[in-house]
This record gives sequence, C-alpha cells and structure tokens, in this order.
Amino acid sequence: MPRASRVVLVLGVALVALAGCSDDSTTPTTPTNFTTTEVYAGTLNRGESGFYSFNVTNGGTAALTLASVSNAATGRVLDTSMELGLGIPAGEGCNATTTVTVSPGLSAQISSTVSTGTYCARIADIGNLGSAATFAVRIVHP
Repeated sequence: MPRASRVVLVLGVALVALAGCSDDSTTPTTPTNFTTTEVYAGTLNRGESGFYSFNVTNGGTAALTLASVSNAATGRVLDTSMELGLGIPAGEGCNATTTVTVSPGLSAQISSTVSTGTYCARIADIGNLGSAATFAVRIVHP
C-alpha cells in the first residue's frame, strides 16, 4: 500500500475514533423505576377477610386488582363483589386506609401513591359469598 494511502487510512480511523469520544454535554437520564408484580391467592369463607403484606423499595404507585373469585368446591367463576383494600399491617391484620367494593376485573381497582415501607392488600367478603371461594389479587408496586 502506498504511503499516501496509509496516511489517509490512519487519518480516517483517527477521525472515526475521535467522533466516538466527543465532548458533547448530554443530559443524564433518569433511571427507570422497576415494578414488582405479586399475586396474593387464597380461600375465604363467608364473612372472612385476609391480607398479604408486601415491601415497597422505592416510592411510586401501587396498584391492586381483584383478578378472580371462584367457588372453592366447583371452580365455577363468580362475579361476586368483595371489599379490596390497601393499607399498613397492624398487629395480625391490615389497617386498610383505602377500600373499594369491586367485582373481579382486568384493570387496577386501587391505585395509590406509596413511599418506601411495608404495605398490605386486604380482601374481605361483604356478605355475598354463599360458600368458600378462592381468589387472586394482583399487586403491582415499585
């Protein structure tokens, strides 16, 4: 390879390398907040309630969804209204500060801003269950 061609090649490589190391100021990016999805599933008898505690590691939005309710004996899907709550554990229970009466659905039925700490999801029969029912609550939180 002639000397002039080698010089042009070396200069071209140097320019490409310098372009990759430019000193342009850039705005730092904000880290993406990751969410955790947990499922609280169990069985409730008529008039009972239950709760599930979870830890929030970063502030953000927690969302609860009563995803399903089924007859425990037959597995038949029920369109039964239940009380769903979000709160803070208290002794051997859950002090639900936000509650709604909902039927199973696909979208979040409770959405609330939370900070770092321990929270709980509560589910309760409001008198609509005729017999034991299985349930699933989806909890999405930071």
